[in-house]
Amino acid sequence: MSGTYALAWGITASGNLNVVDGANRTLSVNGVATAYGGVSATTGANTTISYGNNPTLTFQPTGTTRLAATKLLDVGAQKVFTFRGGKNRLKLMFDAFNVFNVNTITSYSSNSLSSANFNAPTGIIPPRVFRVGAQVVF
Repeated sequence: MSGTYALAWGITASGNLNVVDGANRTLSVNGVATAYGGVSATTGANTTISYGNNPTLTFQPTGTTRLAATKLLDVGAQKVFTFRGGKNRLKLMFDAFNVFNVNTITSYSSNSLSSANFNAPTGIIPPRVFRVGAQVVF
């Protein structure tokens, strides 16, 4: 949701609220490469079933585990000053991003419970930032 409003003294205020549900995180574990397959009926020897090198086993349906939702609010204000009968303008701007200063994790190093990096975040929402600017039109 976003909007702009004209305040008194020629000040314009704006805001943007962005609410996004967290992404899917499909959890898995590392399986075994080979497993005992029983006794062969023809030869009587033990058999082995191969699953390839370090197979990944997903153990829950997609969408069961989600990352946290993100709620970002950005606001801004600006004021325009005119000079020389409107021929020249100076616009002063102030913006604040991530006003709530959320620190939601957006991605992890690994989705495998077998990994030592399972809980190591690789992406996080940037911190609160303020920006002050000016624009001169002549």
